[in-house]
Amino acid sequence: MRPRRGNAGVLSGHQAADGDARGLHKIYAASKALEDARRHLERAEHHFGGHRAKALELVKQAEAEVKEAVAYAKPTPPPAAKQ
Repeated sequence: MRPRRGNAGVLSGHQAADGDARGLHKIYAASKALEDARRHLERAEHHFGGHRAKALELVKQAEAEVKEAVAYAKPTPPPAAKQ
């Protein structure tokens, strides 16, 4: 697995490794996609009638929710597989 950048928007490599063990690899992929979206929106040259700013706000909210999901999942073990 590729190590993650250590900035606030992306989870660290250690967190990513822990996530794979807990089945959270999709949430980490979503975190990376949101970071990319935030970066693109921040660098966009036009305002698009205020829609760019609104989209940026929503992406930041989504990033916060992803962090909350990871924080919730880490102390909560996955359900046991039925035998």
